[in-house]
Amino acid sequence: MTSNQKLLTPLITLASVLALALTACGSSEPKSKQADAKSVSKPAASAVATAQKQLMSADRAYNKTMSELSQRTETTMADQIDTIRQARTAVFDYDAAVRKIKMPETATTEVNAFLTASADLIAKYDAQSAVTTADAFKSANAATTTAYAAFTEAVSSLSDKIGALAEEESKPKTQQVEIQADYVIEEGGKQLIDDAAAWRDDLLEIGSKNAVDEVAGGSHLIVESWRAALPNLSVQLVGYGVVAPPNGLSGHTVLAVDPKESPSSKNPNYLAFAVKDRHGVCAGGVLIGYPAPDKAEKVELAEGTACSGEEVAKKAGYFNE
Repeated sequence: MTSNQKLLTPLITLASVLALALTACGSSEPKSKQADAKSVSKPAASAVATAQKQLMSADRAYNKTMSELSQRTETTMADQIDTIRQARTAVFDYDAAVRKIKMPETATTEVNAFLTASADLIAKYDAQSAVTTADAFKSANAATTTAYAAFTEAVSSLSDKIGALAEEESKPKTQQVEIQADYVIEEGGKQLIDDAAAWRDDLLEIGSKNAVDEVAGGSHLIVESWRAALPNLSVQLVGYGVVAPPNGLSGHTVLAVDPKESPSSKNPNYLAFAVKDRHGVCAGGVLIGYPAPDKAEKVELAEGTACSGEEVAKKAGYFNE
C-alpha cells in the first residue's frame, strides 16, 4: 500500500461525516400556514420569526459549504488538511452567525448547547489540521468525528426548537376578552356556575363569534375563546361521550356530521356540548357550520337523559357513528 493510499482512510471517514450536515439543518423551515380568519392575531414579523429566518440563512450557507466539501477527492494529506480547514471556517462562520441572532429566551438551552458544540468542533479541527504525519491525522480524526456528531445533534436541536416556537406562534389565537358573568359565584376559593342555561347561552355566543376555519380535529378556536372569556372558572372539561360533572362541560372537539366523509357545505362541522351547573342542572348547545362552525343552536335534553355532548348531538339530529 502506498503512502497516499494510507492517507485516504481517514479521509473516507471525514467525507462521510461532512455529508451528515445535509440532513442536520433545515428543520426550522416553517410549516404550512393557517388560513387567515376572523378573531385571528398574527404578528407580521415577530422576534421568533426573525430568528427563524436568520437561522435558516445561516443553515443554507453552512450546508452549501459542507456539501461542496463532501464532494471533494483528496489524494494527499495536504488535501485532507485543506478540507478540514475549510470545514473549520464553515463552522466558525455558522457560530458567528448564530451569535448575532437575537434568539428567544426559551431557546437558551439549545443555543448554549450549539455554541459549546461548535467551539469543541473548531478545537478538534484545529488539532487535526496541525498534525504532520498520516498516523497522527488518523488518530485525531476519531476525536473530530465524535465532536462533529455532537455538533450535528446540537444544530438539529436548535433548528427544531426555533421551528417549534415559530409554528406555535403562527397558530391562530383568539381575541376573546374576559367577560363578567353574574351566574359565576365564588365558593370555597373557586369560581362555580350557578345557572347552566345562562352559561350555555354565553358559550354559544362566544363560540359563534370566535369560530374559525381550522384543521379537522381541533376546536376551531371555540374552546380557546371559552377559556379566554372565563379564565378563572373552576370547570372540568370531559369528552363528548362522558357525562358532564357538576360545574363541568362535556364535548370540546369539532366533528363532521358524517365522520366518514370530509367536511363540506353538505357535511358541516359541529361541536355539540352539554354543561352542568353546581346544582346538577343540565343545558345543551351546538355550534355548526362550514367551514367554521359558527351557527348557534340551543338544545334542551329531556329529563333523565345523560348530560353529555353525545346526547346533545343525538337530540339535534347530528349524531352519526
